[in-house]
Amino acid sequence: MSCGGAGRAAAVVLLAGALSAPAAWAAAPPTDVTGVTPGGAHSVRILVKAAGDLQASDVEADLGGRFAFVEGVRRSGPVRRTDLIFAVDTSGSMAGAPIRAATAAGQRLLDAVGHTGRVGLVTFSDTARVVRPLTAGTGSVRRAFAGLSTHSGTALYDGISVAVDAVLADSDPNARRIVVVLSDGADTASQTTLATLSRHLHAAGVEVDAVGLESSPSFRAEPLREITSATGGELAPTRTLAGLEPIALALSQARLATTYAVDVSLPQSSARSLHVSVRGGRVATVQLPDGVSGASPSFWSAHGAVLVVLLGVGAVGMLAHVIATAAAGRRPPLSVRLAQYTAEGADAEAPARSLLMLEASEALEARLSDRWAWKRLDRLCGQAGIQRPTGHVLMATAASGAVGGISAAAALGLLAGLAGLAAGLAAPIAALRFRATRRQRQFEAELPELLSVWASALRAGRSFAQALDSIVDEAGEPAHTEFRRAQQQVRLGVPVEQALDEMSQRLRSESFELVVLTTDVQRRVGGNVAEIFDQVAETVRRRHQFSARVKALTSMGRLSAQVLIGLPFAMAALLTLINHEYMRPLYTTRAGHILIAVGLVMMTAGALILRRMVKPRTIA
Repeated sequence: MSCGGAGRAAAVVLLAGALSAPAAWAAAPPTDVTGVTPGGAHSVRILVKAAGDLQASDVEADLGGRFAFVEGVRRSGPVRRTDLIFAVDTSGSMAGAPIRAATAAGQRLLDAVGHTGRVGLVTFSDTARVVRPLTAGTGSVRRAFAGLSTHSGTALYDGISVAVDAVLADSDPNARRIVVVLSDGADTASQTTLATLSRHLHAAGVEVDAVGLESSPSFRAEPLREITSATGGELAPTRTLAGLEPIALALSQARLATTYAVDVSLPQSSARSLHVSVRGGRVATVQLPDGVSGASPSFWSAHGAVLVVLLGVGAVGMLAHVIATAAAGRRPPLSVRLAQYTAEGADAEAPARSLLMLEASEALEARLSDRWAWKRLDRLCGQAGIQRPTGHVLMATAASGAVGGISAAAALGLLAGLAGLAAGLAAPIAALRFRATRRQRQFEAELPELLSVWASALRAGRSFAQALDSIVDEAGEPAHTEFRRAQQQVRLGVPVEQALDEMSQRLRSESFELVVLTTDVQRRVGGNVAEIFDQVAETVRRRHQFSARVKALTSMGRLSAQVLIGLPFAMAALLTLINHEYMRPLYTTRAGHILIAVGLVMMTAGALILRRMVKPRTIA
């Protein structure tokens, strides 16, 4: 099948270039760029010709010395399968170094076929035989190459004829059919004549390319040139064994190359020359089309390092605040608790709150106190033990949402700004929920001992209200604050049942609900409250023991889930700090944004599944 004068000329140029190429780049062909079109304001689509299967990782590009991200690679135009048969000379003169060089050249051509093609192997010495028929798996052909052995005689014409029959035997009529001959000598043992072979090749429509070793005394170029010319192929002779592999590489680029469309996202640069390299080959320089330029400076590229530092400082500050809050939550020593009754402690008054903040809080409460959201936030503040007005908490939540939304919008765009706004609003609420849950657990842990003290006080003859005073004196935080609040309500005339019920609602404690129910029943029908409190205390204590055992058994699963969820974020932050240019396409390109969104959705689904797997059910 004829490739035309232009194709033959291109092949000759490539073959000549391979023979004269320096050793530094002989392992890879030069990058062949055939066109460039705009892909967007800051992206281009480059058409390159490459043999074999081309991946995005095989292409490197830079603009003005800055890395250009290759977004994707795909075949351009219709895909035509290639059926390739190797006809390898295994005569005695090929023994040793020649057969090893021919094997290396054949391996190069195998790499160029790609996953859409099929390959086979025919050898000829005194006779010709099919070692491997056409197959889609190159592994068996590679192993056959590695096991070649030499014999006497050179049935060159028979070998080419058998190879042509093999490529026609199981071939798609629309496929490109090629026979590559590797030989160092003239025909000495064929039953087929050159004329017969030429007629056979004309009728078959198979392209024959030949690589010949001129160093052999028996080498004759005329028959091979006549065979290749009759089929539109090329003869590439070489005088040295070292020239076989570069010739095979150039032959693969000229005969087996496919055009690929490479989408490149341009970095921030004012340069107009884009440098492209395929598989480490010689760099090709491409001029950017009109209307296309390097990416404009973004907020992240200009202030990303400062923002990362600020985030790091903020994280350290939050950690310090958590540690300080945990330390402040401990029960102070006796001397500190008694200081409030001394002159020194009485003088240490807290500074007055800002009048402006109080007025703003009162205005918000006056306008929003009847709203469901305000009531929910006020209840959450009570559960978390927040002493500040609910209006202050609402203003802090609004400020957090504004900061998160503006920062994300400036760094990553409007869509990220909406996500940052939602995250900023959710963060304070999540912190309040966390604190409320922690206070509930602390109260639950102390409740059995407090019930025992309460029961002991009732047995000692104290009244219910006096026993409540004993609880206030003995309890630690947060039970001390909650019982003192109930004590003050009782002294102001609120019924004991109502004060304890409101306390139960603030703490959301199922165990304390039993205490409230017991108190209510005792007030209505009478009974031995001390004994009932002892039974409730024992029930709560056993529940805590069982809950602790379940948590111990699931601790490894919970820790594994936390590591799996947090590891991607930690690695992304670490890689951003170490090599920002490597991670920049993830933050600045559309493909990167899609990957982030898909990753977040998948991680959310995984987190929910892991939470379901490792979280024990509520113990009734």
